[in-house]
Amino acid sequence: MTTVGIVGASGFIGRRTVELLDQHGFTVRPIIRTQASASRLPSQDYDYRIANAFDRSALQKAFQGCDVVIHSVLGSAGLIRGAIAPAYQAAQAAGVRRFIYLSTMCVHGQAPVPGTDESSPLI
Repeated sequence: MTTVGIVGASGFIGRRTVELLDQHGFTVRPIIRTQASASRLPSQDYDYRIANAFDRSALQKAFQGCDVVIHSVLGSAGLIRGAIAPAYQAAQAAGVRRFIYLSTMCVHGQAPVPGTDESSPLI
């Protein structure tokens, strides 16, 4: 059975990802920032872990036993940029085989200028 850790599991995309992977038979490990975030998970029955997106050590512990990690953190530009490296490094250290980074147009702000695409500068 493949175990998938989902960073940002209590967010809009993360929550739905948890649901879909669970429905398709994956072992899902939601990784959330605070205990309070657990109430936003689709179910309280998951083996969730609490880890700050900037805390490489906590992330590494949360990723132990995961085959795949999906990174779906959303927030300010600083949070989005700053949370990638610690999660990637923690995944490597934990022996994760695949790291999937999700992104959205939100990285270009709430009202991006017309013509904004994936090659446009981030906020």
